[in-house]
Amino acid sequence: MNSSSELRIGTLNYTMPQMLLVMAFITLAGQAMALLAYYMLPAIMPVLLDQTGCSNRTIAIITGTIPQFINFFICPIISTWSDKCRTRMGRRQPFLLWSTPLVAGLVVLIGWSNHLGGPLASLLHLKAATAILLLLALSHTLYTVCFLVPGSVYYYLYADVLPPQHVGTFLSVFTFIGTGVNFLFNKYMLSYSVNNPGPACTLIALLYAATFLFLVKNVQEGEYPPPPKQIAESFPRRMSNQVTTYFRECYSTRLFTFLFICTAMNQVSNFCRQSFNLLFATKELGVTSQQYGDIMAIGSLAAAIAVLIMGKIMDLLHPIWVYLVSEVIIIAMNVWGYFVVKDEPSFRIVGIAICIIYAIQALAQTPMFIQLFPKEKYGQFCSANSMINCFLMVILTALGGIAIDHFGYRFLFLWDFGFTLLATLALCVVIHDWLARGGKHHYTPPTFG
Repeated sequence: MNSSSELRIGTLNYTMPQMLLVMAFITLAGQAMALLAYYMLPAIMPVLLDQTGCSNRTIAIITGTIPQFINFFICPIISTWSDKCRTRMGRRQPFLLWSTPLVAGLVVLIGWSNHLGGPLASLLHLKAATAILLLLALSHTLYTVCFLVPGSVYYYLYADVLPPQHVGTFLSVFTFIGTGVNFLFNKYMLSYSVNNPGPACTLIALLYAATFLFLVKNVQEGEYPPPPKQIAESFPRRMSNQVTTYFRECYSTRLFTFLFICTAMNQVSNFCRQSFNLLFATKELGVTSQQYGDIMAIGSLAAAIAVLIMGKIMDLLHPIWVYLVSEVIIIAMNVWGYFVVKDEPSFRIVGIAICIIYAIQALAQTPMFIQLFPKEKYGQFCSANSMINCFLMVILTALGGIAIDHFGYRFLFLWDFGFTLLATLALCVVIHDWLARGGKHHYTPPTFG
């Protein structure tokens, strides 16, 4: 395509260099957000909490149950609010701007909790470990509330400011870069972050704040049509009608309901590995945090290559088949891992393999949603999927911590196996209904009046 040609979405017109620059700002902010929220905090929070002497059940409740409970309520509210928001900055960027300093500040507070626990203990007449635990629990909960604002809204920029014919390419490159960032973090920063959480959290928080402020300053949203006019009726009745319509549309079709269950089971299946894999490696297998970081880094690098290859394969097939195959392989890897992983070399093999497969599964999920959800209600169905994910995570994450307390860290393989198996069965129902509605070439999503 000629660099001078224009690309349009809504009222936005780009030249190719302009569009690439917008993609660059979105990518930088997204990678900083992932580095903070999906790589660093999940790695250090279980370690920080474990150092206070609390149980694995408590770790699971603080890092899993409470955040998912909050997410269940906040994500639909923020998503709907931003859909209807109209400001001179747009409908998404006000949420990104005002949440940025709060998120960054709370991440810094989490990182320095060990240093702040002593003065807090003296002030409240508590043991130092108890004060640190309370500070971590409170700051992480507040962080969850604040982070759900950009965490819900950021991804909608893809649909609002990027020409639709280029979104697929953007996601492929974005995922490739993300696996590279994950590699760099695990190789060079994971061990440092575990041992020096204060400086690490401060550095990543500043990076997050800088990239999001650059995003807001340099990426312009277009003009939106006015939100639908409200029917003249009482507020309680209007809210009741909106909630009823939401649940009827999102949860009355078997295909969508089982798709939500499938993705929720997959999220639950990975919870114990995400929360306790580092502790399993260091406390049961004798792997150092540096060795663990090296293993995850190699896995990320291998995943980056696999993602590029699978992007082309998904163009030829359909993301739903890639998603299914990834689930089957994850089931097999957990069975093999449960019986074989006894030391660092065997942990390395399984760890790298699972990194690759989970990256492929994550790559397939968004294109699968785009293919299956009604386009005019895409955000609505994404939030409906999130609600089911959060609901099951609230119920089951504490159970995961209890199970690890009773059966040991190796149980994470059985946990992942069981819930991935349930996810695969649910996906089989989705595939059956998808094929009945036309499959790859003729699928039409349900319509709602």
